[in-house]
Amino acid sequence: MAHQTTIKELRNMQPEDLQREIRMQRNENAKLRLSITLSKEKDTAKFQRGKKQLPRMLTVLAEKEQAALPAKEQVTKVSVPVKATADKSAPPKKKAKKSTSKTSTK
Repeated sequence: MAHQTTIKELRNMQPEDLQREIRMQRNENAKLRLSITLSKEKDTAKFQRGKKQLPRMLTVLAEKEQAALPAKEQVTKVSVPVKATADKSAPPKKKAKKSTSKTSTK
């Protein structure tokens, strides 16, 4: 991929084209990583841009796949209630130790 594809361009792509672009981006990232490691590539920012572009592409693909699902099958986010816990700022209460020595009263 010669240039940075914008989100708008990614959203206008067909899923098959987007998957092909993702494969190309992964290959390019691997080549850049190797080139930087071998000190052949001096522009490390190009690799950083490619690393950030890949999750954008995957996000758009996931959005497209989610939109393709029928309404009843779509995954919804469910909030899980958090268990009530004791105040963590207060120190825990110490249990009283049992005395093992026998005391005799005379």
